[in-house]
Amino acid sequence: MYPGWDELFAAGKLADYAIITTGDTHHVEPALLALAAGYHVLLEKPMALDEADCMRIVDAAEAADRTVAVCHVFRHSHVFAALGEIVASGELEDVTSIQLSENVAFWHYAHSYVRGTPASGCPGCCRSPATTSTCSSGSQDRRPPR
Repeated sequence: MYPGWDELFAAGKLADYAIITTGDTHHVEPALLALAAGYHVLLEKPMALDEADCMRIVDAAEAADRTVAVCHVFRHSHVFAALGEIVASGELEDVTSIQLSENVAFWHYAHSYVRGTPASGCPGCCRSPATTSTCSSGSQDRRPPR
């Protein structure tokens, strides 16, 4: 065990991926350290609380030639709790993989999966895996072209 992410990532690369599941305000530093240590990163949303930190992560991933994926966390959803119970019961026999695809447009993510405006005042632009930034406060739109 490591006392913190600084010590963990200083220990060298121990796996291919790092999964960052810290609180919303603590995503950037461990993601940057993981990328610098050579890990691909799976990062809970929000990616960061402002566009500048989102771009720091994107730039670090590009510089390290690593992938950053942003995911939704459904661990408290009643649907996934029920699925976990069914899998644990053995009813489905040996489950080796479960994949969820949300085939919805970027505006659905932006309006349906936001936890609300954090104290920083960010409108939640960096909370969607489909967009890097859509800040209504005048920041540059960096959505991929449609």
